[in-house]
Amino acid sequence: MHVRSYNPYEAIKEIIFRIIIFLSLITCSSTILAEIQLSNALAKDISQSYGFYLAQEYSLSEISKKYPSLAGLALIAEKKFSASFKSSIEGMDTIMLKHAKKDWTGIKSKMS
Repeated sequence: MHVRSYNPYEAIKEIIFRIIIFLSLITCSSTILAEIQLSNALAKDISQSYGFYLAQEYSLSEISKKYPSLAGLALIAEKKFSASFKSSIEGMDTIMLKHAKKDWTGIKSKMS
């Protein structure tokens, strides 16, 4: 009869291996489940954010027209704003087009 000796390092390695497998499974499953679900609250937030974006663009355009001496500063503000938020606006647009294309198209036409 062969008696296997207890090696604490092997036991620790086995526990660490099992923890890594467990965490990997959790990470993979949460990534799969992380797809954005469109709720009424999220749709409302996106609409408000998109409205703010349009209002910002409109305001800066109006400043340039009404106050030509501030046109350069308005252009700088517009470029900074766009650099900071354009990808977010595009992402929100993509989400809304994916989940509520007909409604979103109507909302955007009313906002423009």
